[in-house]
Amino acid sequence: FKLNVKISFLYWMILLVGFSYIGYSLYSLTLLNTSTLVVVALYFGLVELSILTMYGFVLLAKFEINIGEMIMKSLLYGHKHILTTITIISVIGANVWLIIYVHPLFIIVGFGIAGYVISRLVLESVVLKYVDKEELDRYDGE
Repeated sequence: FKLNVKISFLYWMILLVGFSYIGYSLYSLTLLNTSTLVVVALYFGLVELSILTMYGFVLLAKFEINIGEMIMKSLLYGHKHILTTITIISVIGANVWLIIYVHPLFIIVGFGIAGYVISRLVLESVVLKYVDKEELDRYDGE
């Protein structure tokens, strides 16, 4: 954990700036009624940042990795396993829907269930396919 704190903070700041810029741009452009091509490009950027968020922190938690390698692997895993990515987004969306429309108690239970499902989907079905057994044992032993 100590090895990745600086990288995690820097990565989180990059994502925060990216999400803030896209959110502000979408808000501004919808008020101005601009062309739909720009709005589609911003939504594409939003999807890419979401993929970086989903897979980047999983890689950072499991391995000692630099930011460039983490970004490349996150985008590779997110696009190569697009059905897993869509499933993760659906689980998060279902959790938000349950919190808003069913009962606020799902904020406690839903995040635990969503975290479990997402960790099983991402770690077991995606990330562990690309890791050597020796490399995984080296990081688990530390």
